[in-house]
Amino acid sequence: MRVLLHLAILVLTARMLAQSNTGELRLKVTDPHGLGARTAVQLISEANDFHAADFTTHESGVVVAKRLPFGLYRVQIEQSEFGAVGVPIKVRSAIPSNAPSS
Repeated sequence: MRVLLHLAILVLTARMLAQSNTGELRLKVTDPHGLGARTAVQLISEANDFHAADFTTHESGVVVAKRLPFGLYRVQIEQSEFGAVGVPIKVRSAIPSNAPSS
């Protein structure tokens, strides 16, 4: 089954008074019609030994992961009505930046 979920990723860093090596990841998961999809999201980084499966999007399809150490992560989304989606993303800067949508 082809993947029908669209994943728009916006990578932003948290504003802090002191310098930090952490960032913030904001995800928006949408269905093929562009509507927000409520689903579970896994965030994995082998380099940071980080694995979190307790993220759930709101009805609007948005979820925010805060205070992530800089590094390469894999965003995994599985929805029973659709195929699985896995997207690599880098959290690497204290300056907000937009990541390409897929």
